[in-house]
Amino acid sequence: GIGEAALALFRSLGCTVIIPKDQQCCGLPGMSGGDLETVRLLAEKNLAVLERYEADYIMTACATCGGALHKFYPAVIGKRHPELLARCQALAEKTVDASVLLQKLGLRPEVTGAGGDLSITYHDPCHLRTSGITRQPRDLLRAAPGVELREMEDADKCCGLGGTFNVYHYESSMKINSAKSAAILKSGAEAVITGCPGCMMQLDDGLKQHGSKVKVMHTLEVLARNIR
Repeated sequence: GIGEAALALFRSLGCTVIIPKDQQCCGLPGMSGGDLETVRLLAEKNLAVLERYEADYIMTACATCGGALHKFYPAVIGKRHPELLARCQALAEKTVDASVLLQKLGLRPEVTGAGGDLSITYHDPCHLRTSGITRQPRDLLRAAPGVELREMEDADKCCGLGGTFNVYHYESSMKINSAKSAAILKSGAEAVITGCPGCMMQLDDGLKQHGSKVKVMHTLEVLARNIR
């Protein structure tokens, strides 16, 4: 659903969208587990695939993937393997989050359409927040017809997923998530929106454990919900 929403939005702006079939995982799960050799192999494969195209931008609809390509490839892989540094830096310079690119390309409210009234609250993914990407998704969501944005308390606090932290320390991750779920419910919104599929899984788990039917949606899904 996130991918289809991205295609609809960027095609509506006249973009040519290329999705390389042989791209790999960005490698951040391996990085959080300390397996830097696997991350290097994945990075090399992704570099080779993405360098084939003379694209203006490399768009990610995932905060974590964006953080990997934009920050960690040059800072970690490039630093450990100097022969890859220039290529990692070139990739990083083109990498952009979907919400930033949509705003830069001038997505208009009338393009997104109404799609019915919807009250939402927004959760800041850590990888977007630490990159200074907090205003852009909110601006787009506020401009979307039929959407009412209700800010939750501590919207910038981590949801508790933390990559593989949720896998190895599930109970602790859900204790962190409990405060996030409470803030979402307190907002009274019908849906919580975020720009990270990982956060989406964690938020959905927490809300269901609270017996809530609040929807969890990606920013792009809200913006594209009425595009034909």
